[in-house]
Amino acid sequence: MSTQRLDFKIDNEKLFEAFHLAPQFGLLNDPNGLIYFKGYYHVFYQWNPKALDHKYKVWGHFISKDLKNWHREPIALSPSAEYDSAGIYSGTAFIHDEYLYVVYTGNIRDSNGESCASHQNIARSADGLKFEKLGEMFPHPKGYTRHVRDPKVWRAANGQWQLILGAQKADTLTGDIILYQSNDLKNWQFRGSILGSQLPNYRGYMLECPDLIDFGKQQVLMFSLQGHAAEGERFKNIHNTGYVVGNFDHQNGVFNVNTNYQEFDYGFEYYAPQTMNLANNKHLIWGWMGIMPAAVEESLPTKKDNWMHILSQPRELVLEQNHLYQLPIIETKELFKQKQSDQVMTWEAKLVPQYVKLTNVVDFELKITENLVLELSNNKLTLLRISWHNGMKEVRTVEAVINTLEIFIDNSTVEIFVNNGQYAFSARFFGDVKIINLKARQPITIEQNF
Repeated sequence: MSTQRLDFKIDNEKLFEAFHLAPQFGLLNDPNGLIYFKGYYHVFYQWNPKALDHKYKVWGHFISKDLKNWHREPIALSPSAEYDSAGIYSGTAFIHDEYLYVVYTGNIRDSNGESCASHQNIARSADGLKFEKLGEMFPHPKGYTRHVRDPKVWRAANGQWQLILGAQKADTLTGDIILYQSNDLKNWQFRGSILGSQLPNYRGYMLECPDLIDFGKQQVLMFSLQGHAAEGERFKNIHNTGYVVGNFDHQNGVFNVNTNYQEFDYGFEYYAPQTMNLANNKHLIWGWMGIMPAAVEESLPTKKDNWMHILSQPRELVLEQNHLYQLPIIETKELFKQKQSDQVMTWEAKLVPQYVKLTNVVDFELKITENLVLELSNNKLTLLRISWHNGMKEVRTVEAVINTLEIFIDNSTVEIFVNNGQYAFSARFFGDVKIINLKARQPITIEQNF
Protein backbone atom coordinates (compact mmCIF):
# COMPACT_ATOMS: atom_id res chain seq x y z
CA MET A 1 0.00 0.00 0.00
CA SER A 2 1.54 3.30 -1.06
CA THR A 3 1.74 6.30 1.23
CA GLN A 4 -0.41 9.28 0.28
CA ARG A 5 0.05 12.80 1.61
CA LEU A 6 -3.21 14.30 2.83
CA ASP A 7 -4.45 17.69 1.65
CA PHE A 8 -4.74 18.96 5.23
CA LYS A 9 -1.82 21.30 5.81
CA ILE A 10 -0.54 24.29 7.67
CA ASP A 11 1.16 26.31 5.01
CA ASN A 12 3.74 28.21 7.01
CA GLU A 13 5.14 25.83 9.65
CA LYS A 14 6.13 22.23 10.16
CA LEU A 15 3.33 19.83 10.98
CA PHE A 16 3.58 17.12 13.62
CA GLU A 17 0.13 15.60 13.14
CA ALA A 18 -1.45 15.00 9.75
CA PHE A 19 -4.88 16.47 10.49
CA HIS A 20 -4.76 18.01 13.97
CA LEU A 21 -3.83 21.59 14.83
CA ALA A 22 -0.73 21.86 17.00
CA PRO A 23 1.92 24.46 17.80
CA GLN A 24 5.28 24.38 16.10
CA PHE A 25 6.84 24.64 19.56
CA GLY A 26 5.74 25.22 23.14
CA LEU A 27 2.65 24.04 24.99
CA LEU A 28 -0.94 24.25 23.70
CA ASN A 29 -4.10 23.88 25.74
CA ASP A 30 -7.69 25.21 25.55
CA PRO A 31 -9.26 26.26 22.23
CA ASN A 32 -10.63 29.80 22.46
CA GLY A 33 -12.60 32.38 20.50
CA LEU A 34 -13.87 29.99 17.83
CA ILE A 35 -15.71 32.01 15.20
CA TYR A 36 -16.31 32.58 11.49
CA PHE A 37 -15.45 36.20 10.63
CA LYS A 38 -14.99 37.95 7.28
CA GLY A 39 -14.53 34.80 5.24
CA TYR A 40 -12.27 32.90 7.64
CA TYR A 41 -12.67 30.30 10.35
CA HIS A 42 -10.71 31.51 13.38
CA VAL A 43 -9.33 29.12 15.97
CA PHE A 44 -7.49 30.80 18.83
CA TYR A 45 -5.84 28.70 21.51
CA GLN A 46 -3.97 28.89 24.80
CA TRP A 47 -0.26 28.76 24.07
CA ASN A 48 2.98 29.03 26.01
CA PRO A 49 5.60 29.72 23.33
CA LYS A 50 8.33 30.19 25.94
CA ALA A 51 8.35 26.85 27.76
CA LEU A 52 6.67 23.46 28.10
CA ASP A 53 4.67 24.44 31.17
CA HIS A 54 1.55 26.41 32.16
CA LYS A 55 3.24 29.46 33.69
CA TYR A 56 2.72 31.84 30.77
CA LYS A 57 -0.09 32.06 28.22
CA VAL A 58 -0.87 33.97 25.04
CA TRP A 59 -3.53 33.43 22.41
CA GLY A 60 -2.13 31.59 19.41
CA HIS A 61 -4.13 31.82 16.20
CA PHE A 62 -5.04 29.63 13.21
CA ILE A 63 -7.23 30.71 10.29
CA SER A 64 -8.74 28.76 7.40
CA LYS A 65 -11.08 29.37 4.48
CA ASP A 66 -12.16 25.73 4.13
CA LEU A 67 -11.47 23.87 7.44
CA LYS A 68 -8.81 21.84 5.64
CA ASN A 69 -5.96 24.22 4.86
CA TRP A 70 -4.77 26.30 7.80
CA HIS A 71 -2.44 29.23 8.31
CA ARG A 72 -0.67 30.20 11.52
CA GLU A 73 -1.08 33.89 12.28
CA PRO A 74 1.04 35.94 14.69
CA ILE A 75 0.10 35.91 18.37
CA ALA A 76 -3.30 37.56 18.77
CA LEU A 77 -3.13 38.58 22.45
CA SER A 78 -0.17 38.75 24.85
CA PRO A 79 0.12 39.84 28.51
CA SER A 80 0.64 43.58 28.56
CA ALA A 81 -1.54 45.22 31.21
CA GLU A 82 -2.15 45.13 34.94
CA TYR A 83 -5.28 43.07 34.43
CA ASP A 84 -3.59 40.30 32.36
CA SER A 85 0.09 40.60 33.32
CA ALA A 86 0.65 36.87 33.89
CA GLY A 87 -1.34 35.39 31.05
CA ILE A 88 -4.15 35.61 28.51
CA TYR A 89 -6.41 32.79 29.63
CA SER A 90 -9.52 31.25 28.10
CA GLY A 91 -12.38 33.17 26.55
CA THR A 92 -14.83 33.52 23.71
CA ALA A 93 -15.53 35.63 20.61
CA PHE A 94 -18.55 37.36 19.06
CA ILE A 95 -19.29 39.83 16.29
CA HIS A 96 -20.87 43.23 16.89
CA ASP A 97 -21.03 46.31 14.61
CA GLU A 98 -18.62 44.63 12.16
CA TYR A 99 -15.96 44.19 14.84
CA LEU A 100 -14.69 40.89 16.20
CA TYR A 101 -14.79 41.08 19.98
CA VAL A 102 -13.02 38.68 22.32
CA VAL A 103 -13.66 38.35 26.04
CA TYR A 104 -10.98 36.58 28.06
CA THR A 105 -9.66 35.95 31.56
CA GLY A 106 -6.46 37.75 32.51
CA ASN A 107 -4.27 36.02 35.07
CA ILE A 108 -2.26 37.75 37.80
CA ARG A 109 0.64 36.22 39.76
CA ASP A 110 2.23 37.38 43.04
CA SER A 111 5.93 37.91 43.75
CA ASN A 112 6.33 34.17 44.32
CA GLY A 113 4.92 33.34 40.90
CA GLU A 114 1.65 31.99 42.27
CA SER A 115 -1.70 32.90 40.68
CA CYS A 116 -3.46 35.32 42.99
CA ALA A 117 -6.22 37.03 40.97
CA SER A 118 -8.22 36.93 37.75
CA HIS A 119 -9.91 39.64 35.68
CA GLN A 120 -12.46 39.44 32.86
CA ASN A 121 -11.35 41.59 29.94
CA ILE A 122 -12.50 42.61 26.48
CA ALA A 123 -10.69 43.41 23.23
CA ARG A 124 -11.77 44.02 19.65
CA SER A 125 -10.45 43.79 16.11
CA ALA A 126 -11.54 45.18 12.76
CA ASP A 127 -9.77 42.49 10.74
CA GLY A 128 -9.65 39.50 13.11
CA LEU A 129 -5.85 39.68 13.34
CA LYS A 130 -4.81 42.76 15.31
CA PHE A 131 -6.62 43.45 18.59
CA GLU A 132 -7.14 46.55 20.68
CA LYS A 133 -7.53 45.87 24.40
CA LEU A 134 -10.46 47.74 25.95
CA GLY A 135 -9.79 46.82 29.58
CA GLU A 136 -11.49 45.08 32.46
CA MET A 137 -15.26 44.59 32.20
CA PHE A 138 -16.41 44.48 35.84
CA PRO A 139 -15.07 43.94 39.37
CA HIS A 140 -14.48 40.49 40.77
CA PRO A 141 -17.77 39.03 42.12
CA LYS A 142 -18.26 38.80 45.87
CA GLY A 143 -18.65 35.34 47.33
CA TYR A 144 -16.24 33.65 44.92
CA THR A 145 -12.55 32.83 45.14
CA ARG A 146 -9.95 33.99 42.62
CA HIS A 147 -11.02 31.00 40.49
CA VAL A 148 -13.45 32.84 38.21
CA ARG A 149 -12.61 32.35 34.53
CA ASP A 150 -13.43 31.24 30.98
CA PRO A 151 -16.16 33.67 29.87
CA LYS A 152 -18.72 32.67 27.24
CA VAL A 153 -20.73 35.53 25.66
CA TRP A 154 -23.79 35.55 23.41
CA ARG A 155 -26.71 37.84 22.60
CA ALA A 156 -30.22 36.77 23.54
CA ALA A 157 -33.23 37.19 21.29
CA ASN A 158 -34.24 40.32 23.24
CA GLY A 159 -30.89 41.94 22.37
CA GLN A 160 -29.44 41.61 25.84
CA TRP A 161 -25.86 40.35 26.18
CA GLN A 162 -25.28 37.28 28.33
CA LEU A 163 -21.95 36.26 29.88
CA ILE A 164 -21.37 33.09 31.88
CA LEU A 165 -18.22 32.17 33.81
CA GLY A 166 -16.83 29.13 35.56
CA ALA A 167 -16.36 29.86 39.25
CA GLN A 168 -15.55 28.51 42.70
CA LYS A 169 -17.75 29.44 45.67
CA ALA A 170 -15.80 30.93 48.57
CA ASP A 171 -17.86 29.39 51.37
CA THR A 172 -17.91 25.76 50.15
CA LEU A 173 -14.96 25.72 47.71
CA THR A 174 -17.20 24.00 45.17
CA GLY A 175 -17.80 24.73 41.50
CA ASP A 176 -20.46 27.00 40.06
CA ILE A 177 -21.43 28.84 36.86
CA ILE A 178 -22.34 32.50 37.23
CA LEU A 179 -24.08 35.02 34.97
CA TYR A 180 -23.66 38.68 34.01
CA GLN A 181 -26.03 40.61 31.73
CA SER A 182 -25.63 43.88 29.81
CA ASN A 183 -27.59 46.02 27.38
CA ASP A 184 -24.57 47.87 25.95
CA LEU A 185 -21.43 45.72 26.53
CA LYS A 186 -20.22 48.36 29.01
CA ASN A 187 -22.42 48.12 32.09
CA TRP A 188 -22.75 44.57 33.43
CA GLN A 189 -25.17 43.34 36.10
CA PHE A 190 -24.18 40.34 38.23
CA ARG A 191 -27.08 37.84 38.37
CA GLY A 192 -25.50 35.06 40.43
CA SER A 193 -25.51 31.31 39.83
CA ILE A 194 -27.39 29.91 36.83
CA LEU A 195 -27.51 26.50 38.52
CA GLY A 196 -28.71 27.40 41.99
CA SER A 197 -29.03 24.14 43.92
CA GLN A 198 -29.19 21.95 40.80
CA LEU A 199 -26.60 19.25 40.08
CA PRO A 200 -25.34 19.07 43.68
CA ASN A 201 -23.31 15.92 42.92
CA TYR A 202 -21.50 17.46 39.94
CA ARG A 203 -19.81 20.52 41.35
CA GLY A 204 -16.35 19.22 42.31
CA TYR A 205 -14.07 22.04 43.39
CA MET A 206 -14.34 23.96 40.09
CA LEU A 207 -16.46 24.13 36.95
CA GLU A 208 -14.39 25.34 33.99
CA CYS A 209 -15.05 26.38 30.40
CA PRO A 210 -18.85 26.72 30.43
CA ASP A 211 -20.51 26.81 27.01
CA LEU A 212 -24.18 27.25 26.19
CA ILE A 213 -25.23 25.68 22.88
CA ASP A 214 -28.60 26.72 21.50
CA PHE A 215 -30.57 24.11 19.54
CA GLY A 216 -33.76 26.17 19.36
CA LYS A 217 -36.30 24.61 21.71
CA GLN A 218 -33.55 23.20 23.92
CA GLN A 219 -30.15 24.34 25.06
CA VAL A 220 -27.11 22.36 26.14
CA LEU A 221 -24.94 23.56 29.02
CA MET A 222 -21.46 22.08 28.73
CA PHE A 223 -18.73 22.46 31.34
CA SER A 224 -15.52 20.81 32.48
CA LEU A 225 -15.67 19.32 35.96
CA GLN A 226 -12.66 19.33 38.28
CA GLY A 227 -12.41 17.31 41.48
CA HIS A 228 -15.05 14.67 40.76
CA ALA A 229 -14.40 11.02 41.64
CA ALA A 230 -14.84 8.28 39.06
CA GLU A 231 -18.23 6.56 38.83
CA GLY A 232 -17.40 3.00 37.83
CA GLU A 233 -16.28 3.18 34.19
CA ARG A 234 -17.24 6.85 33.87
CA PHE A 235 -15.32 10.03 34.71
CA LYS A 236 -12.01 8.18 35.06
CA ASN A 237 -9.76 11.00 33.81
CA ILE A 238 -8.12 13.52 36.12
CA HIS A 239 -10.73 16.08 34.98
CA ASN A 240 -13.75 15.49 32.74
CA THR A 241 -16.04 17.36 30.39
CA GLY A 242 -19.78 16.75 30.26
CA TYR A 243 -23.12 18.37 29.58
CA VAL A 244 -26.75 18.68 30.61
CA VAL A 245 -29.76 19.45 28.43
CA GLY A 246 -32.39 21.96 29.46
CA ASN A 247 -33.60 25.51 28.90
CA PHE A 248 -31.97 28.81 29.72
CA ASP A 249 -34.31 31.39 31.25
CA HIS A 250 -32.74 34.73 30.32
CA GLN A 251 -35.23 36.78 32.30
CA ASN A 252 -34.56 34.99 35.59
CA GLY A 253 -30.95 34.08 34.85
CA VAL A 254 -31.39 30.35 35.45
CA PHE A 255 -30.54 27.27 33.43
CA ASN A 256 -33.29 24.73 34.09
CA VAL A 257 -31.63 21.30 33.97
CA ASN A 258 -33.72 18.47 32.48
CA THR A 259 -31.18 15.62 32.27
CA ASN A 260 -28.37 13.99 34.17
CA TYR A 261 -24.79 15.18 33.65
CA GLN A 262 -23.44 13.11 30.75
CA GLU A 263 -19.81 12.46 29.88
CA PHE A 264 -18.91 14.03 26.53
CA ASP A 265 -15.93 11.92 25.44
CA TYR A 266 -15.24 8.38 26.63
CA GLY A 267 -11.50 8.33 25.91
CA PHE A 268 -8.41 9.45 27.77
CA GLU A 269 -7.63 12.99 26.62
CA TYR A 270 -10.43 15.42 25.83
CA TYR A 271 -11.12 18.58 27.82
CA ALA A 272 -12.08 22.27 27.76
CA PRO A 273 -13.99 22.18 24.44
CA GLN A 274 -15.58 25.21 22.85
CA THR A 275 -18.14 25.55 20.08
CA MET A 276 -18.17 27.59 16.89
CA ASN A 277 -21.70 28.61 15.93
CA LEU A 278 -22.32 28.87 12.19
CA ALA A 279 -25.26 29.67 9.95
CA ASN A 280 -28.33 27.42 9.91
CA ASN A 281 -27.83 26.61 13.60
CA LYS A 282 -24.78 24.45 12.86
CA HIS A 283 -22.39 23.91 15.76
CA LEU A 284 -18.77 22.78 15.46
CA ILE A 285 -16.64 21.90 18.47
CA TRP A 286 -12.92 21.59 19.13
CA GLY A 287 -11.39 20.20 22.33
CA TRP A 288 -7.97 20.12 23.97
CA MET A 289 -6.38 16.68 23.73
CA GLY A 290 -3.96 17.20 26.55
CA ILE A 291 -5.66 16.87 29.93
CA MET A 292 -3.52 14.56 32.06
CA PRO A 293 -1.82 14.40 35.46
CA ALA A 294 1.28 16.57 35.79
CA ALA A 295 3.66 13.60 35.98
CA VAL A 296 2.19 12.10 32.81
CA GLU A 297 2.44 15.43 31.02
CA GLU A 298 6.04 15.78 32.14
CA SER A 299 6.88 12.44 30.49
CA LEU A 300 5.27 13.21 27.10
CA PRO A 301 7.52 11.91 24.32
CA THR A 302 6.98 15.07 22.23
CA LYS A 303 8.97 17.09 24.77
CA LYS A 304 12.17 16.05 23.02
CA ASP A 305 10.91 17.98 19.98
CA ASN A 306 9.94 21.00 22.12
CA TRP A 307 6.16 20.82 21.72
CA MET A 308 3.20 19.48 23.71
CA HIS A 309 -0.47 18.79 23.01
CA ILE A 310 -2.90 19.21 20.12
CA LEU A 311 -6.48 20.20 19.42
CA SER A 312 -9.01 17.58 18.44
CA GLN A 313 -10.36 17.52 14.93
CA PRO A 314 -13.54 19.59 14.60
CA ARG A 315 -16.81 17.76 15.18
CA GLU A 316 -20.37 18.74 14.36
CA LEU A 317 -22.88 18.56 17.21
CA VAL A 318 -26.43 17.28 16.77
CA LEU A 319 -28.94 17.00 19.60
CA GLU A 320 -31.34 14.05 19.43
CA GLN A 321 -33.50 12.79 22.28
CA ASN A 322 -31.47 14.68 24.89
CA HIS A 323 -28.20 13.20 23.66
CA LEU A 324 -25.36 15.03 21.90
CA TYR A 325 -24.10 13.27 18.79
CA GLN A 326 -20.58 14.14 17.61
CA LEU A 327 -19.98 13.77 13.88
CA PRO A 328 -16.66 14.05 12.06
CA ILE A 329 -17.19 16.92 9.64
CA ILE A 330 -17.35 16.34 5.90
CA GLU A 331 -14.24 18.50 5.35
CA THR A 332 -12.17 16.08 7.43
CA LYS A 333 -13.61 13.04 5.71
CA GLU A 334 -12.89 14.59 2.31
CA LEU A 335 -9.20 14.49 3.19
CA PHE A 336 -9.31 10.73 2.79
CA LYS A 337 -9.86 8.77 -0.40
CA GLN A 338 -12.11 5.83 0.36
CA LYS A 339 -11.86 2.63 -1.60
CA GLN A 340 -14.54 0.07 -2.39
CA SER A 341 -16.00 -1.60 0.68
CA ASP A 342 -14.86 -5.12 1.38
CA GLN A 343 -16.10 -7.77 3.77
CA VAL A 344 -13.16 -9.07 5.78
CA MET A 345 -12.25 -11.08 8.84
CA THR A 346 -8.61 -9.95 8.82
CA TRP A 347 -7.05 -6.76 7.50
CA GLU A 348 -3.73 -4.97 7.69
CA ALA A 349 -2.54 -1.48 6.83
CA LYS A 350 0.90 0.09 7.04
CA LEU A 351 -0.26 3.60 6.24
CA VAL A 352 -0.54 6.21 8.97
CA PRO A 353 -2.52 8.47 9.03
CA GLN A 354 -5.36 6.07 8.46
CA TYR A 355 -9.14 6.35 8.23
CA VAL A 356 -11.11 3.17 8.88
CA LYS A 357 -14.87 2.76 8.77
CA LEU A 358 -16.40 -0.48 10.04
CA THR A 359 -20.03 -1.43 9.44
CA ASN A 360 -22.00 -4.60 10.15
CA VAL A 361 -19.78 -4.77 13.20
CA VAL A 362 -19.27 -7.99 15.15
CA ASP A 363 -16.71 -8.82 17.80
CA PHE A 364 -13.21 -7.81 16.72
CA GLU A 365 -9.76 -6.70 17.82
CA LEU A 366 -8.10 -3.73 16.11
CA LYS A 367 -4.45 -3.41 17.10
CA ILE A 368 -3.17 0.07 16.28
CA THR A 369 0.15 -0.39 18.07
CA GLU A 370 1.39 -2.85 20.66
CA ASN A 371 0.36 -0.22 23.19
CA LEU A 372 -3.09 0.67 21.84
CA VAL A 373 -5.87 -1.82 21.09
CA LEU A 374 -9.59 -1.36 20.36
CA GLU A 375 -11.77 -4.38 21.11
CA LEU A 376 -15.47 -5.18 20.81
CA SER A 377 -16.86 -8.14 22.72
CA ASN A 378 -20.47 -8.81 23.74
CA ASN A 379 -21.53 -5.20 23.03
CA LYS A 380 -18.70 -3.80 25.14
CA LEU A 381 -16.26 -1.54 23.30
CA THR A 382 -12.90 -1.23 25.06
CA LEU A 383 -9.96 1.02 24.28
CA LEU A 384 -6.88 -0.39 26.02
CA ARG A 385 -3.67 1.59 26.25
CA ILE A 386 -0.30 0.92 27.81
CA SER A 387 0.76 4.15 29.50
CA TRP A 388 3.86 5.83 28.08
CA HIS A 389 4.45 7.13 31.63
CA ASN A 390 4.59 3.98 33.74
CA GLY A 391 3.78 1.01 31.49
CA MET A 392 0.48 0.30 33.26
CA LYS A 393 -2.70 -0.75 31.47
CA GLU A 394 -5.39 1.93 31.06
CA VAL A 395 -8.90 1.08 29.93
CA ARG A 396 -11.90 3.10 28.77
CA THR A 397 -15.17 1.44 27.82
CA VAL A 398 -18.73 1.96 26.66
CA GLU A 399 -21.49 -0.66 26.56
CA ALA A 400 -23.96 -0.39 23.68
CA VAL A 401 -25.26 -2.19 20.62
CA ILE A 402 -22.69 -1.04 18.08
CA ASN A 403 -23.40 -0.91 14.35
CA THR A 404 -20.77 1.45 12.92
CA LEU A 405 -17.35 2.76 13.87
CA GLU A 406 -15.33 5.53 12.23
CA ILE A 407 -11.70 5.60 13.33
CA PHE A 408 -9.20 8.38 12.55
CA ILE A 409 -5.62 7.37 13.32
CA ASP A 410 -3.06 10.15 13.19
CA ASN A 411 0.66 10.00 13.98
CA SER A 412 0.05 10.00 17.74
CA THR A 413 -3.71 10.42 18.02
CA VAL A 414 -6.83 8.33 17.62
CA GLU A 415 -10.43 9.60 17.52
CA ILE A 416 -13.22 7.04 17.37
CA PHE A 417 -16.87 7.74 16.55
CA VAL A 418 -19.45 5.10 17.49
CA ASN A 419 -22.88 4.69 15.87
CA ASN A 420 -22.72 7.85 13.77
CA GLY A 421 -21.47 9.94 16.65
CA GLN A 422 -23.48 8.52 19.53
CA TYR A 423 -20.24 8.10 21.47
CA ALA A 424 -16.69 9.33 20.91
CA PHE A 425 -13.29 8.23 22.21
CA SER A 426 -10.15 10.38 22.02
CA ALA A 427 -6.63 9.33 22.94
CA ARG A 428 -2.96 10.08 22.42
CA PHE A 429 -0.53 7.21 21.87
CA PHE A 430 3.18 6.92 21.24
CA GLY A 431 5.10 4.15 19.56
CA ASP A 432 5.69 2.91 16.06
CA VAL A 433 2.57 2.12 14.05
CA LYS A 434 4.20 -0.65 12.04
CA ILE A 435 1.06 -2.55 11.04
CA ILE A 436 -2.54 -1.77 11.94
CA ASN A 437 -4.14 -5.18 12.32
CA LEU A 438 -7.83 -6.13 12.42
CA LYS A 439 -9.12 -9.55 13.40
CA ALA A 440 -12.85 -10.27 13.50
CA ARG A 441 -14.84 -13.36 14.43
CA GLN A 442 -17.20 -12.91 11.48
CA PRO A 443 -16.91 -10.92 8.23
CA ILE A 444 -17.47 -7.17 8.69
CA THR A 445 -17.51 -4.39 6.12
CA ILE A 446 -14.50 -2.10 6.04
CA GLU A 447 -13.63 1.08 4.15
CA GLN A 448 -10.30 2.86 4.39
CA ASN A 449 -8.11 5.44 2.69
CA PHE A 450 -5.50 4.36 0.16
